[in-house]
Amino acid sequence: MKHKRKKIIILSLLILFSLFSVAAGIKIRKNVREIYREYSYAAVKSRIYRSINVTTDKIVVQNSDSAPLVKVEKDENGLVTHITPAVNEVNVLSNLVAVECQKDLLNERSVALEIPYGAFSGSPLLADKGRTVTVPIKVEYAVKSDFRPIIQSVGINVIRYALYLEVTTEAKIAIPENEEIAEFKTYVLVSENVFSTNIPDTYISSKEDLQYIDLLP
Repeated sequence: MKHKRKKIIILSLLILFSLFSVAAGIKIRKNVREIYREYSYAAVKSRIYRSINVTTDKIVVQNSDSAPLVKVEKDENGLVTHITPAVNEVNVLSNLVAVECQKDLLNERSVALEIPYGAFSGSPLLADKGRTVTVPIKVEYAVKSDFRPIIQSVGINVIRYALYLEVTTEAKIAIPENEEIAEFKTYVLVSENVFSTNIPDTYISSKEDLQYIDLLP
């Protein structure tokens, strides 16, 4: 009887140990996936934003002598009565930025993540401790661009008219044992002007440039 009870206790302990091992393995695997995801998102985001900034600056400088990006109409007193984007010129610039960013990003599809061993512990105190492990990932990019105008009152009968490129990049990130799709959106200032005009009684204005950007055509 005692021998049988001993067997039952040992068997129960083995089952508990197996369940604990499985649960611990699942948790560790989940932590590893989250760390891969966190580091890959940060690396890809940095790569995308760097490419957009460098590419946009280069293209804007190259096209600085081209036709203006903004069309302005004034009255006989020299006050601005109408402001619109030069749609053709802005669309050409927007498409050029998207194409050149896409080319630049696709030249570097492979990324090597350097992750400290401490990051896999799940503890913020150990996140940057220990030697690093190199994890290769591959990324496919799809870039599109559009423009957004912003109008702000910056003084008595003075407005600021700015054009931003809204650059959206979809990244398909292949990490070990998984694939993630992420979208990154950023705004790049490509034109800015200050005009004297009669400000209407009703208008949209924001101290934060992009607060109302989705309300504008």
